Amino acid sequence: MFEKYARAFVIISLIAFITCPVAIAKSPDFPKKPIRFLVPYPAGSGNDIQTRGLAPYLEKYVGGAITIDNRPGADGRLGLNEAWKSAPDGYTIINAGMPTPIINEKLFPGSVTYRTKEFTHIYAWSQDNVGLFVNAEKWKTAKEFLAEARTRSMVGGISGIGSVSHIAGLSLAGATTMKPVNWVPFKGGAETVTSLAGKHIDFGVTTTSSAKPLVDAGKLRIIMVFSEEKDPVFSNAPLPHEAIGLNLESLPIVRGALAPPGMATQIAADLRDAFAKAAKDPDFLAWAKKVRVEIQPMDHEKFLKYTVGVEKEVMKYLDKIQAKGN
Repeated sequence: MFEKYARAFVIISLIAFITCPVAIAKSPDFPKKPIRFLVPYPAGSGNDIQTRGLAPYLEKYVGGAITIDNRPGADGRLGLNEAWKSAPDGYTIINAGMPTPIINEKLFPGSVTYRTKEFTHIYAWSQDNVGLFVNAEKWKTAKEFLAEARTRSMVGGISGIGSVSHIAGLSLAGATTMKPVNWVPFKGGAETVTSLAGKHIDFGVTTTSSAKPLVDAGKLRIIMVFSEEKDPVFSNAPLPHEAIGLNLESLPIVRGALAPPGMATQIAADLRDAFAKAAKDPDFLAWAKKVRVEIQPMDHEKFLKYTVGVEKEVMKYLDKIQAKGN
């Protein structure tokens, strides 16, 4: 009788071993020192805000300290170049808002050393829309703004030539009868909205999360969101078809973590596991809801697939970006 049950136990155990996924044990040697989380934009930008919001929960699950290192410049190219050349030991990661790295790679090959698809993709956690913002003392609606934009050339702030905000601005200018726009590139959304609040530019196109603090403070007004669905940050803001009766092309920013190519499988697995747990932590989700960050997780495989797919979309805009004026 005992032998009968013993054989049954062995068979069941083998079936369980074969059919159940094998968990990769966390490396006992990682991390031994703080992990540097590069932010390729200034403090206060949407990229920076989300990185700092996620960092405490990432520390909790990775089992080590996370240090935020802002490296703004050239619409993220400086930080991405630095991440690319860093050692693939797990101690350098970067918050990359897709598809900006791909746009930079295609538009400025001479100043880019990285290849976006070859980065070690770790995890993506959120999506951020782009909005059209004006000083709160100026126009109240997009139609009022366009009425004046048809009479004189406006000065528009964007987060770098070829950025997602630039694409959205070109989409607006190209679909309307605006006079040629003088596009002013900034290092990030934080600088764009600060300049707009100071009335140094006529309008700004940037992420909704970057502009939220100054909108809440009554300094800026959002008059349109470049999206097909309502924005979680500004749920009452009109979409293009509501504001001006047009459907405009736009690309959201998908924020995720990349690491240098060639990372060891175990270290990459540790980081991916920590990010997945941090992005689903109830306290982090409560923080995200409070600041109206739209959490849309992607594991590394989906994130890489998205990167490959959005590259095809980016190619449609290159001629518009490289053309002068609108």
